[in-house]
Amino acid sequence: MLISDPLSRLIAEAATGLPSPLATAVELLSDIGLVVLALVLAAASYGRGPRTLAIGLAAGAGVVLAYGASEVLKGPRP
Repeated sequence: MLISDPLSRLIAEAATGLPSPLATAVELLSDIGLVVLALVLAAASYGRGPRTLAIGLAAGAGVVLAYGASEVLKGPRP
């Protein structure tokens, strides 16, 4: 596992102590990072045949859908 639960909690707690504009920027960067990951997966598979492209696109879509499901299941934040 690349990121352990204590490390994840440490990062989240550090972000909550930031001033509002900076905290918003950190939150947006994490969201944008997931979209970039999806695009990288699709781009890495481009030109390697239709099967590989389909797998890359499905992986990218899976990243975005998993993130969306996570946000919906968490519900509104205080």
